[in-house]
Amino acid sequence: MNWITDYIKFEDVLDKATQMGIQDIQTEPIQLPANSNDGVCIFRATVVAETGQTFTAHGDASDENLKGEIRKAKVRMAETRAIARALRWMTNTGKVIDAELPDYEGGPEDEAGPNSSQPEPPDVGESTPADRANAKAEFLNRSQSVIAKIDDQDQVAIVLTTCGYDTLDAVKSEDCRRVYYALKEKYTEIEEKRAASKLAAN
Repeated sequence: MNWITDYIKFEDVLDKATQMGIQDIQTEPIQLPANSNDGVCIFRATVVAETGQTFTAHGDASDENLKGEIRKAKVRMAETRAIARALRWMTNTGKVIDAELPDYEGGPEDEAGPNSSQPEPPDVGESTPADRANAKAEFLNRSQSVIAKIDDQDQVAIVLTTCGYDTLDAVKSEDCRRVYYALKEKYTEIEEKRAASKLAAN
């Protein structure tokens, strides 16, 4: 359990930076996760204030400082953490940001920080028809949010086909959680490939 209880949400610091006239956010992968580096991903972020002053910080993500399914998203979490720390310097925010915490289980698309009461995508095998309907609606909502972030819809079709379905609506109750995490894994894979390409180009 994380011992830090006094933290601020990433969205609040970003909002503060926007109000202060932030001009730009630039990120750069320093190290991508690999077996040779124990799966540690490192990003550098630079934010540019309205005055032209720049603030630079680094963020890292690994199995040691992530929990749950978010461990599959090391690249974007390292980038988010770098941005979070750079925004802290720019906005003179002393409190740690939720995404920096080692027990953080959410992600940028989940809008959930540590200790959040927001549940993971449900397994739809609930006891009543109403429970099943509500859980299926939650599954569809979360899955569509992930799909919207995947540019190549052919990749979405591949995931669904691999899971044994043609469409998202056709997913059976007992497979909802499995399909959701398969989509998230595909999104993470695409983001990691983009980061690798960017690193190679540099």
